[in-house]
Amino acid sequence: EVWVAEEDGRNPRPLTRFNRDFLDSVELTRVEEFEFLNGEGDLLQGFLVRPLGWRADASHPMVLNIKGGPGGMWGRGWMPEFQVLSSAGYAVAFVNYRGSSGYGHAFRSAVRLDYGGSDARDNLRLVEEALSRFGWIDPERLFGTGRSHGGVLTNWITTETTRFRAAVTQRSVSNWISEAGTQAYPPRAMREEFGGTIWENHALYWERSPLSRADRVRTPTLVIHSEDDQITPIGQGQEWYFALKAL
Repeated sequence: EVWVAEEDGRNPRPLTRFNRDFLDSVELTRVEEFEFLNGEGDLLQGFLVRPLGWRADASHPMVLNIKGGPGGMWGRGWMPEFQVLSSAGYAVAFVNYRGSSGYGHAFRSAVRLDYGGSDARDNLRLVEEALSRFGWIDPERLFGTGRSHGGVLTNWITTETTRFRAAVTQRSVSNWISEAGTQAYPPRAMREEFGGTIWENHALYWERSPLSRADRVRTPTLVIHSEDDQITPIGQGQEWYFALKAL
C-alpha cells in the first residue's frame, strides 16, 4: 500500500486500499511489545500476540515461536502465521534472543561457539516472563515451534524440558556434522560459528547437535521440511524424524 505523511511523520494517510474488502472480512490481532532481563544482564525485546477472542477471565494456550537466523530480528511486521495461530485460539510469544541483529556486535556474536546455549536460554526465559506477566496463559498448554535456527532450538529445547505439550520443528538442523558437508553456505561460515572445521572442532559440532541428545526427547513432534531447501537440506529433518521414531 502507498501512504503519505508530513515531513515530520505527522498525519499519515493511505492513498491506496487494495485489501479493503479482505480486511473488512477478517479480525486481526495486534503485536504487543515488552522488555525484560534474561537473568544474565541482557535486556531482551519480547513480543506477544493474543488469541482471537481473548478474555482476561479465561485460560488460553500459548505457542513459543522461535525465529530463524540466528541473525535478523522480529518486530511489529506482518506475520500471517501468527494471525493463523491467533485465530485458532493460541497466544504467540517471540523474542529477539542473543544472536539476533540490531542490538550491537556483542549481542549478535554471543551465540558463536554456543548454539543451544544463550539462544535457548533466552527463549525459555521468555516463556517464564510471559507466564508471569500474563496470568491468563495456561502453563499446562504450552507449545513450541520455529524454523531454520528456530527449528534447531525447537529440537534442542525438547531435549532439555518436557514442559511443552507438543512441538513443530520446521526446516531444522539436527546434526551439525552432516549439515556442514551438505548446506549451501561456504565452509568459512561454519568455521566462524564453530571455531574451526568439523575436523578441527569435531566435539563441539556433535555436542551442540540436537541429534546427540535425541534420546532425551519426550515431546510429541511434527517435522516439517522442504525437499529443495539448500540451507538446511532435507536430510536434517529426516535424521531428526528417524531418531524420534527409533527412540
